[in-house]
Amino acid sequence: MNDYWQAISSYRSPQLVHELANAINSLCQDQVTFMQVCGTHTWNYRRHGLATLLTQNLSLVPGPGCPVCVTAQSDIDWIVDLAQGRQNTVVTFGDLMRVPGSAGSLAELGSKGADIRVVLSPLEAMDIAQMEPSRYVILVAIGFETTAPAVAATLQRAAQLGLANFSVALLLKRLIPALRYVFAQGKPDGLLCPGHVAAILGHKAFAFLSEEFQLPAAIAGFEPVDMLLGLLALVHQLKTGDAQVTNTYPRVVTEQGNAAAKALLETTFTSAPGRWRGLGDLPATGYQLVGALKRFSLTPPTCISSPTANGQCLCHLVILGKKMPTDCANFGKHCTPESPLGPCMVSQEGTCAAHFYYPDLTSLSPVYRNEVTAAASLRSKKLPKRT
Repeated sequence: MNDYWQAISSYRSPQLVHELANAINSLCQDQVTFMQVCGTHTWNYRRHGLATLLTQNLSLVPGPGCPVCVTAQSDIDWIVDLAQGRQNTVVTFGDLMRVPGSAGSLAELGSKGADIRVVLSPLEAMDIAQMEPSRYVILVAIGFETTAPAVAATLQRAAQLGLANFSVALLLKRLIPALRYVFAQGKPDGLLCPGHVAAILGHKAFAFLSEEFQLPAAIAGFEPVDMLLGLLALVHQLKTGDAQVTNTYPRVVTEQGNAAAKALLETTFTSAPGRWRGLGDLPATGYQLVGALKRFSLTPPTCISSPTANGQCLCHLVILGKKMPTDCANFGKHCTPESPLGPCMVSQEGTCAAHFYYPDLTSLSPVYRNEVTAAASLRSKKLPKRT
């Protein structure tokens, strides 16, 4: 354990953080906009106050990297509807509980007696199905390539056990083909790629960014030094005019990725259309089960349009970097983590929640900084436990 904390401390070294920030600032003489597609990058960038160290020439905008946030409103409503079945036990990760559906949230249904359970692993849903054969257990599978292997392993094991009371609401998303669509519509000056997706798929899976879009990209981890190394790689590529995909997270990410995890994906899923908040139906960005595993899959109803639970919510624009949370008139007022209008204010990878708990002090006058800092400190103490 001591070795672990020593390793973590080295990636939070104040001296190294300041050296990297200075190097970025010296190279970044022109206005640039980078996208951080991962919600964990968004949170940690703000949590560690990295923006206060970097030049205002460098802007970071969010991308479609929060799994709960990109889930279409119609699919949220479908999950809420499933939870109302008297014989159904809906099993989910905690981030989904308070996402508002058109007819309320899972948390609200749970308070009225619906059987909804929060787990840390998909395998726990299978355990529930085994222990309670009279219940129809539905695992809500939301996530990207990082979560998909664990869901695949659960389904393979459920098939071996012959579970008849277990199904999956398959709302997993494939990030790589979705990025192709996003950048075909317009691209930032560079992309900070998600280290955990790259750990599964490998460095090579992101090569299309530079080859097809001439987009500078850097695969980065999640500690302050990791993120600054990624940003430094991006500004260096812009300076030299040489767009490539730089792996600044080599202690975790290899060129080919995790062979065992990729094999699980290949034997469990094939690609299917995916329904995204803010993007609509995108080909080959979702998953479907193959072979005998198809019997475990629940299919969401076909939806011509995907309304929002609240028309005032800008989450569908925030996740594409088209709006920032503070552009929303409801941010921090009528929309808070306790009373959210949309998923970006709920999820522990949501951009609006990150901005709420860790406000941008650089944009405030000194008169108000102490007041906002005190309020943010109080908010952070009330952060929900990560589930």
